[in-house]
Amino acid sequence: MDTPRMRPRFEIVAARAPAEVLARLRDQLDRTDCPCTGQIAGKHVHLRVDERDRRLWSPHLDVDVEPYDGGSLLRGHFGPHPDVWTFFVALYAVLAFSAMVGLLFGASQWMLGTPPTAFWAVPGAFALAAVIYGLALLGQRLSQDHMRRLRSFVEKAGDVHP
Repeated sequence: MDTPRMRPRFEIVAARAPAEVLARLRDQLDRTDCPCTGQIAGKHVHLRVDERDRRLWSPHLDVDVEPYDGGSLLRGHFGPHPDVWTFFVALYAVLAFSAMVGLLFGASQWMLGTPPTAFWAVPGAFALAAVIYGLALLGQRLSQDHMRRLRSFVEKAGDVHP
């Protein structure tokens, strides 16, 4: 978790059976001193940082619990809050649309023999996309403590000792 990556993933092998891991997760989530909140649906677990510690950049952790070699395989991946994820995707879509419009309008200006000033929309869109990507990595760096907390919660339920 030291190097920021988009939607980091991990796999943990636990000695306990999937049903036992899910039951332990459910028991821990029901405790009043639980450091996170979440839901369990079948063999899928969705965890969030507790409401009082949650920030805009706080991650969500999705974990799938599968049978594996007499125990369980826990596959987890971190991501931002769905609202934040949707916002970032919408920003990228707007920038891609702006770059396309800039290319088309600039090409039209060029063919008409006028200065193709609309071409400046393309590097501008790429620059803004790089800034947005940097902000996403900054948010992930700020949330590393939350990511460790969520992962250790899962490791404790699976009785995994890293």
